[in-house]
Amino acid sequence: MREEAIVVEQKINAPRERVWKALTEREEMRHWYFDITRFWPELGCDFQFNEIKGGKKYIHLCRIIDVQEKRKLAYTWKYEGFPGESVVTFELIPEDGQTTVRLTHRGVETFARMGANFSRERFEKEWNRIIKESLTDFAERNMICKSVTINADTPFVWLVITQTDLIRHWIPKKGTLVETDWEENSEVLWRDSQGSVIARGIVTVNHPEHYLKIHFPCYDETSCALNPGEDYQIFILTGISMNQCMLEVECNTFTEYSSQLDSYWSLALKKIKQMSESMAKEALMVIS
Repeated sequence: MREEAIVVEQKINAPRERVWKALTEREEMRHWYFDITRFWPELGCDFQFNEIKGGKKYIHLCRIIDVQEKRKLAYTWKYEGFPGESVVTFELIPEDGQTTVRLTHRGVETFARMGANFSRERFEKEWNRIIKESLTDFAERNMICKSVTINADTPFVWLVITQTDLIRHWIPKKGTLVETDWEENSEVLWRDSQGSVIARGIVTVNHPEHYLKIHFPCYDETSCALNPGEDYQIFILTGISMNQCMLEVECNTFTEYSSQLDSYWSLALKKIKQMSESMAKEALMVIS
């Protein structure tokens, strides 16, 4: 006798197009779901991914059996070398700029002989985490990507974006101070003009004069992300020619703050460009 399907519903504060993109683009999926190396939302597409349970690797084998653009995605789900097969279905229901995601997983009882890690209770727990936390947390964020060409060598720009006494001159919010040594795994603190901590970050990658990545476990002293580390900020410096480089900034934020953050970085990059080019000119005058 077949059991009732597992059903998980969640309303996400993002338009259907954004959620569909998260469900169907491989580069998006790896942030909240699994790292799938070969995937496209077309009928008959076979794909697979690995998962570790109880110290053992299980290979998931899937095939897309239904695709309705921005409305529905369904695929079979089984495990290599084990009996049983199930069907996973995602349905998207739009309403006033938001989207209700309905996840249905039928046939999980066919995996019962694989052990406790494949019980209905375990599947329910995992799907609730994936849909209500991971997918929601990811889909409600937008990525901000900005760039600017600067007529200065990369060392000058790197100095402007990392030297704490210079940072305060290009941060749009006046009076903001940054405390850090920029070493990998070091904490980064942002303080307002009164000295109160307004944001905390962790330096996860630092390749001098090229790449700097900061994760934000918490937005402020009291409000933490559902998935610590999902918010980030990246600086990428690339030399173009003699005395010229490109600075790219990538970060993400909740949809409701996207416009504000986009304006923030437009102003910040303009100031970073001005400061870097001014330093380069002063250095050239000294040499001359």
